[in-house]
This record gives sequence, C-alpha cells and structure tokens, in this order.
Amino acid sequence: MSNHNIRNELISFGPFRLNTKGRVLLRENKVIPLQPKAVEMLIALVERQGTVVSKEDLLKRVWPDTFVEESNLTLNISALRKALGDNAAEPTYIETIPRRGYRFNAITNEIIDEEEVLQALVNTRTGRTKLTRSLILAAVILVVVVPAAILFRQKGRRIAITRTEIKSAADEAEVKRVVKDSQLFETLTLYKHPEDFDESQLKKYWLSSELGGKEIADVRASIERLRHRGAYYGQESRLERFDFTYVRIFAPGDHAEVGTLERWYLPMYERNQRVLDRNEYFGPYAVDYTLQKVAGMWLIEKTNTPRATN
Repeated sequence: MSNHNIRNELISFGPFRLNTKGRVLLRENKVIPLQPKAVEMLIALVERQGTVVSKEDLLKRVWPDTFVEESNLTLNISALRKALGDNAAEPTYIETIPRRGYRFNAITNEIIDEEEVLQALVNTRTGRTKLTRSLILAAVILVVVVPAAILFRQKGRRIAITRTEIKSAADEAEVKRVVKDSQLFETLTLYKHPEDFDESQLKKYWLSSELGGKEIADVRASIERLRHRGAYYGQESRLERFDFTYVRIFAPGDHAEVGTLERWYLPMYERNQRVLDRNEYFGPYAVDYTLQKVAGMWLIEKTNTPRATN
C-alpha cells in the first residue's frame, strides 16, 4: 500500500498494531519500547509495503535536513527487527535488499477507527445500515475491550498512547540540560576515571531500573569492562558537536523525547598505553532519548547512544 492509501491511524500486521498518529507499536495491547526514529522508520516501510525503500529515502524521511551516517539506519533497523522478533537471514517483516534498501513484506490491514465504528452502530440502530457480525464484533473489541485494557494498564504504568504533547519552555530547557550533562558526565568523567566509579553517581541523571530505566545497567557494564581491561578515555577526550534535533514534552506522565546529533574525540588507553589502532572519532551520529520526571527531576529512561565499550 502507498502512504496515500493509509486513512486510519491503526495498522495491523501479524500480532502487531502500529499507531501511525501516536507513533507507537503494540503487541497484544502492550506498548513495545522503541525510539521515535525507529518507529518513524517502521511507518515509512509499512506505508510502502511490498516495495523497496532506498536507504537514501529512509534517511531523508527520518532525518530531514540533517546529515547522519548510514550506521544510524542500520542501528534502527536492528532495533526494529529485535522488537518484531525478525530474523535477518529469513525475515518475516523487514527484508534487506543488498545495495538498494529495505522492504516490508508482511500483509497489513487498516483497523476501522473508533468514530467510524460508532457511527456505523448508530446507523444500524436506526435502520440506515446493516453491519455484519464480524464488523459488530470488531466494534465491540475496538470501542470497549481495547480502551478498557489500556485503562487497566494505566493503573500499573504510564502508556505512551495516552500522552499529549505540550509546550513548556522550562521543561524543554531542563530536559536539554540533563541530556547534555549526562553525556558529558558519562563520557568525560566516568570513562576517563573508571577506577573512581561510585554506583550512586548514576542516579544523578538516569532513571532507576525499579522505575523502568534501561541505562544504569548499560553504563555500569561499560565501566566494569573498562576497569577489567585497565582501559580509560584519555585526558584529551572532548565533545566536538552536540546539536538538538528535536525536543518533545508530553503530559500526563511527565514524559519527554529528545534527539541529538553528536560527535566526539575519544582516544583510548589500556594499561597506560595509547591504543593506536582504534578509531578516535565517533560521529556525527544521531541519538534518541526518552526521559521521565520523578519527584520534580528529569531522568533519562532510555537512549540508543552507541557506547564505545559495548
């Protein structure tokens, strides 16, 4: 199907539901955590189901007016395949077409939107339209069962599908500060001096795992690998570029999404000797972040930053 044919917000394929307006992927009414750029890439592929989408087209669609390396494309395709349970060798959904791009092969279906179903039900009661049993069943599931399931899950955790974007200059400024400071602290403090690592330092910028944070474990593991190897970033390490490509604040739930374009100079040392065969420059590459506000503090929940020690 072409993007001009997609009329409704919900697209189904296999066990998945893709909300093209809310930019969220669900499986059995459970939100699958994906970075915004990955979801945007999935939408671009689904819109052109069955046809090859070139790498150039995807880069222009997902990073308009911004130059990024092709590795960002590969990183997000890998995240999508993992989320979809896809096998690169025998893909069910996303197929790599060598030297050309990617193709979405699954059969998709548009789900009737809620207003359309409700109007059809009204018409049926007044005798103007007759619905088939399957359409009525779909109406019940969509209008009653699905919202109930979402509301039930809201009691246990925040659901992205219910968020509304808001404008808040104060929150935007604080979110940008936290994102940049966290990267400077991680890269130019923790990785320069891994021998001085203190676990409590991580709670300054990152959401705890008990609250759904994904990053503390990765940062801790990176530091442990450096310490095990006797490795660290040299004192001449520096940040060369840090541009914000987007900042979005959402309510309720005090949720934020941030994109950056970063470039670093990071020479590596092991046992006090310079590692000469290592690529010292990283980037420019695009990074996506999600954050939550907890007790008045913005904390990073998840990011796809490519940690050099992973």
